[in-house]
Amino acid sequence: MIEDIALPIALAFMMFSLGLALKIDDFARILRHPKSLGVALLSLLLIVPLIGVGVAYFWRLPPLLAMGVYLIAVCPSGTLSNLLTFWGRGDLALSVSITALGSVVYVLLVPIWLSLGQAIFMDGLDHVSISPFETLVSVGRISLLPVAGGMLVRAFLPRVRDVVEAPLRNFTGAVIIGMFLLMMWQHRETFVEAAALVWPAVVLLNLLMVFTGFGFAKLFSVARKERTAIVCEHSIRQEGLAIFIVTSLLAEPLMALPLFLNSAVGFFVGMAYIGIERFRTDRAAAEPRPDYPLLKEQD
Repeated sequence: MIEDIALPIALAFMMFSLGLALKIDDFARILRHPKSLGVALLSLLLIVPLIGVGVAYFWRLPPLLAMGVYLIAVCPSGTLSNLLTFWGRGDLALSVSITALGSVVYVLLVPIWLSLGQAIFMDGLDHVSISPFETLVSVGRISLLPVAGGMLVRAFLPRVRDVVEAPLRNFTGAVIIGMFLLMMWQHRETFVEAAALVWPAVVLLNLLMVFTGFGFAKLFSVARKERTAIVCEHSIRQEGLAIFIVTSLLAEPLMALPLFLNSAVGFFVGMAYIGIERFRTDRAAAEPRPDYPLLKEQD
């Protein structure tokens, strides 16, 4: 009941609320940041998934937990990264562009990610055969369509958007957390044992993702504000969509545990980075600059 009906509906409303915060110009910004956007997507779509495979494989996790850790790495970045970027005085336009484009690409690539993950981590075990088209339709129905609906409301009913955006986002977020906590309670004995096993792998993966984003930004000489946005996009993931996939399409609630844990880990890692970055910029701004007195004109 929860996985099949309530969770998809809650996620659809959450994506609708996110659409209320977007406009067409947010996607047009993609063209204004070709270098930084390319660096971020190269890391997020190629390097980070490989890191996820490595951590999940070499940590010797059970197949379901390994698959969950891997799915963290292929998740698109979450909208909370936009807020962290703002707090860190980063490039908010770039952050929104990466989040928006990454979500669209994820919907298109998710059948490939799932097939690859099952081949690596669940070889020899009974695993679900998923039609790529059905997966695309299912994920698109609770992500792209609600986001488009939210954008239409923002464009044509701005007063409605102003009233419902924040309350709807907060309410649906709380409902989704409550649903997953209920699922954890239903499988509490298994979840407690699994959490102790998978916590270190989740923390390690998130730290490696952050270091990867920072390293790529430095390697390609990305400016500080844009680098901050890229790092936040690596730390904060959009676990809600992946949780829907593993609970509704794969019917494996245990696989969602690493995703749920990472939502907390990613927030604290991202906040730690933002705190360090703000401390560095504040200290640099407070340093006295050399004073060069004007030469007096001679008579």
